[in-house]
Amino acid sequence: MPLYELICISKTAVGNQNYAKEAARLAARHVLDRGGVVRNIDVLPYYREMLPYRMKRHQEIFHTGVYWSMQFYSSPLVQRSLYQALRYDEGVIRHGFVKLGDNIKALSGYKIPSPLEK
Repeated sequence: MPLYELICISKTAVGNQNYAKEAARLAARHVLDRGGVVRNIDVLPYYREMLPYRMKRHQEIFHTGVYWSMQFYSSPLVQRSLYQALRYDEGVIRHGFVKLGDNIKALSGYKIPSPLEK
């Protein structure tokens, strides 16, 4: 299973509703229910930040957002279905995926030692 990283910008919290937490929970549950493994979820250090430019999503204009990321192992089909699920989530302003590697061996840097020649 490839390792992916999801980078997401969510709406800022309004009153009792924390959109970043709900979107992260939705993404993690989506991956776990389909046989994937979530490696970590991070809220990026600049928790509530002005966006670099105005962003329009779901007929609203946003000036601030919460940046967070999630690394997970899953099949490409699960990654595509997560893309569709986040696309229709009202709390998500922008999201994108980066494929970090194809398998665990390639990511760890471990190489099988060659036999010694005599």
